[in-house]
Amino acid sequence: MHRLPKLKHITVDPYQRSQLMRAASLGDLTAVRQELERGANVNETDLAGGTALHWSANEGHLQVVRELLTCGAAIEAKAHNGDTPLTLAAACGRTEVAKLLLSEGADVNVHDVVGQTALMKAVLSRDEALVQLLIASGNYRCCQHTGSQRVRHGQFRGRREHKEGHC
Repeated sequence: MHRLPKLKHITVDPYQRSQLMRAASLGDLTAVRQELERGANVNETDLAGGTALHWSANEGHLQVVRELLTCGAAIEAKAHNGDTPLTLAAACGRTEVAKLLLSEGADVNVHDVVGQTALMKAVLSRDEALVQLLIASGNYRCCQHTGSQRVRHGQFRGRREHKEGHC
């Protein structure tokens, strides 16, 4: 009877990320640059619609985010759930990444498929500095009504009512 050789640790990536996305999610700037030099598509998406910029913003890798933006990464790319790099940075409390994305023109009012904006996600993550940054961006609409929640002047309120003309 033949014995199968012992396999070393095998990792299955449920998102089927590219090498560039993996390097971006790990914050490996050298590997990101190598992949880009080899011709990797900076805006390639994984099974969830995420890009290398989504992954690096989510993990808070500021230098990688900067490099990807320099190489043409789409700042407003939306994953299948509607998340952008900014909404992910906000949800994870990545203030410096959010600051960079805003300075490069990210839309603070974009929302995901359930209607949550970057500000709403920052409020839910309880990151006061990030909430203040998003409000101070100058592009913030005072309310984003989603049918079940709203954010008004940086405060999360679980209410259903929304008065027309309030904003």
